[in-house]
Amino acid sequence: MSGGAALKYHIQRALERSHSISDFTQSLELSAKKSKFSNATMQKIEEITQGVKSAKRILQSKRKR
Repeated sequence: MSGGAALKYHIQRALERSHSISDFTQSLELSAKKSKFSNATMQKIEEITQGVKSAKRILQSKRKR
């Protein structure tokens, strides 16, 4: 499986197993730790999880208004 295909698989699995945004990021981070991804793929996973966390904070702040 190529790096891109493996990343897509792990993202899809994390989405399928998640009931919340926190579940998704936690599942993806755990999957990344267990897998032997290259540094570039690990960096992409970090960018994705940070982007998701940032979006969650924005949504929460808008909800509080």
